[in-house]
Amino acid sequence: MGGSWKSFLSVRDGGELNRATLLVARRGRGGLIDVRRLEALLSDAAVKGQIVAASELIGASVALGLLEVTSLGGVRLTEFGRAFRRRGEGSMFELSEGQQDLLADFLLFSPGTARGPSDQLARSMAYSPRARRYQRSIIDEGPPQIEDGFLDACQACGLVSGDRDGVIFVVRRQTERMAKKVRVLRHLNAAGSEPTEEQLALAEWAETEVVRLERQRLTRMRRPDLAGMVERVSDYDSSLGYDVVSYQRAVSRPEAPDRFIEVKSSSLPGLQLVMTRNELETARKLRREYWVLFVGGARLGRRVSPSSVRELRNPAATFFDTSRFLISADQLEVREIVGGRGG
Repeated sequence: MGGSWKSFLSVRDGGELNRATLLVARRGRGGLIDVRRLEALLSDAAVKGQIVAASELIGASVALGLLEVTSLGGVRLTEFGRAFRRRGEGSMFELSEGQQDLLADFLLFSPGTARGPSDQLARSMAYSPRARRYQRSIIDEGPPQIEDGFLDACQACGLVSGDRDGVIFVVRRQTERMAKKVRVLRHLNAAGSEPTEEQLALAEWAETEVVRLERQRLTRMRRPDLAGMVERVSDYDSSLGYDVVSYQRAVSRPEAPDRFIEVKSSSLPGLQLVMTRNELETARKLRREYWVLFVGGARLGRRVSPSSVRELRNPAATFFDTSRFLISADQLEVREIVGGRGG
């Protein structure tokens, strides 16, 4: 018996995962319980008035990495399943917050079958400053195009919820985790590989250092009011296409930021970076108000000096200057704008 996200089309309540894992922990002999015995035990009683097929509940638990089924038909807790039990706080009917956090990490960051659909989910949502959450309107944008059952799994595990207006959203408790997921997608290397934890930490350090330098620059321009308004927006919203909102000139108005900064960093001194589609599209829209600040030779915890920061204004235009930059890509998709003017 294998795990499948489609099992969550039946298993809508994540609290039932406690029932399955608890029975394996208590009734298993030598850590194993026969799958048919487990199905019989799960079928003995309904939880919260709902009757869920035992096979679907086992399949959902396997999909989440909580249980594994051996080739001889035995079921046992995985190491991850034991960690899940330890965070259960004795509950058999509800997921604890600790369990929800553990499952959210699995759904968003595990390298297995969850990676593809979780990438699609993260790309399908946008951060709403007004609601202060990642969300998607089903009515206006349609449902996210992800594997059947995965969104249901996210809802059952307390990662995603929905409202009466047809909006699905990441629950407030998991906003930082989704922001980190989007950040991971933004920092994919040229080969499409995810960054390491060390690379993510270095990127975050570079962003905080750029904020410090921006505030210093504006203070020297005798605009401490603007310096206090410089914000690292990537801390809560990694979908904007830039990391820092700042001000370019001494005459800039507080209500009208005019310096949007995408921070790139490397432990090596030479300028080499990857721009995502979203970053390039944002750069095209903002034009001369969009900047890439490249921090070369960065070291975690070491102060960044202005001399080690390269500033590139309007990169959507300047990056195609072949006398200055070499662009390396497997393919470049070009589409003619119907009705547009030719050059």
